[in-house]
Amino acid sequence: MIWIERRHIYLVALFLGHLLLIAGILLLVTNRMEKRFLQALKNTQDAVEQIKENELLLAQDLNHARAVLGLNVRTYDFQLKEEERSSKEKVAYSPLFQAVDTILSLKEQQEWEGLLIKALRSPEVATLLGKNGLELKKEKGKVELQKKGIPYFSFSIYREKPLTIQSFLESRLVVESTELVTSRLVAFLQEQIPLLDAHFSKIQQLRTQLFATCNKQKLITLATQKGLFLSKEEESLDRVRLLYLLKIEPTLPKIEVGLDYRKGTFFIEQSFYKTIETFEGALTQAIENVDTRTSKEMRLDSILESLRTQMKDSGFQKYLQSKKIKISDKSRENEEYRFIDLLDEKGNRMGSIGVLKIKGETFLFDKDDVPITSLRMFTFPSPMQEKKKSLNQLSP
Repeated sequence: MIWIERRHIYLVALFLGHLLLIAGILLLVTNRMEKRFLQALKNTQDAVEQIKENELLLAQDLNHARAVLGLNVRTYDFQLKEEERSSKEKVAYSPLFQAVDTILSLKEQQEWEGLLIKALRSPEVATLLGKNGLELKKEKGKVELQKKGIPYFSFSIYREKPLTIQSFLESRLVVESTELVTSRLVAFLQEQIPLLDAHFSKIQQLRTQLFATCNKQKLITLATQKGLFLSKEEESLDRVRLLYLLKIEPTLPKIEVGLDYRKGTFFIEQSFYKTIETFEGALTQAIENVDTRTSKEMRLDSILESLRTQMKDSGFQKYLQSKKIKISDKSRENEEYRFIDLLDEKGNRMGSIGVLKIKGETFLFDKDDVPITSLRMFTFPSPMQEKKKSLNQLSP
């Protein structure tokens, strides 16, 4: 009996051993197969990415070749799918990253803004501001130190440059350490306030010179002769300006002059002048040379100039030569139209292109100035447009 029981135990152990051996073999084979499968999958992915990259390069090369040949550039299906996939990934992930960055940025900005306000209300800074007549103005998204409404200093907070202080004259202080806000702020204000006070004292003198010069009798007389009058001043935070307007069209500015507060210089249009003497001389010249056309007259001139530019096209000029026709160099007009005449080889008028003064519409006339038709029904494509059209028709 004992022998039989031992035999049973031996058989069970032998059976279990075979099971463990088989399991081990299966596990080893499975593990190797999994590694081979993952490696094959990685190789396949690398190959697919390489194929995609080669496809994109091939598409670029093909489009470059098509462009050289004058053919239309194509967008291939795989490019659209790639752009669509990229777009979906951005939609899925970008807002989440942006949301976290926005929260972090806002948190950091609020911390720095708290430190700034604390520094501005500290005894050292408050005493300095009161002594110099500066006031703290805090609005949503904006912190300034003003004197008589003028923003002497503005403060901005960014993640790259935590705290930036800028004076009206654009001197800057960047504070990156939270422990030095008050001390560095006091030092910067003490340095800049006297400079700003001196600058704005000079600005008041320059303003007086500007208005006195613009209202000199000789300039007023000259402007009146040209049909101009001087507007009231328009003042912003960085400049004061005056406009010389056309009397018969009082909304049409002809000359803009003024004083730039930051630069401390006079200006006429885009030119700047450091002294009142050079400014007055330049203003006198500007009024003498002013363009006194009305907006309607300028529009008509622009249309006629555009027509003459089209008529200078080399293809059109060859066509005129083949028909022995010339374009008159001189324009003429009557009460309703301004004309460009078409002349035969003897200089006789064959017809005209006329622009209706009141509306700016263009018409074709016969030799007796009788309207034939509106030129809206005609188009004058350039040689390049014609060439492009032909190539597009040949494009596969």
